[in-house]
Amino acid sequence: MKRQILEALNKDGGWMSGLELVSSDPEIKRGVVYVHLMKLEDCGFVLRRPRVEKLPPEFAGLKRYEYQITSRGRAALLRDDL
Repeated sequence: MKRQILEALNKDGGWMSGLELVSSDPEIKRGVVYVHLMKLEDCGFVLRRPRVEKLPPEFAGLKRYEYQITSRGRAALLRDDL
């Protein structure tokens, strides 16, 4: 799953949310995408930033994040060192 996440982030080249990652590849499962993103962030393979968007009042307070692959993540992907 880590490989698929890094490949999706590398292909897009920009910032993506967890839900965008899930919709980009059927092998990326919604229930575990955030667990893998946290592990990839801990390894320095992805960056995380708060997503800025206007949310309806019923979703106020929910934090949303976007992720981007780092140069270290690209190197690990090329080396197949996941």
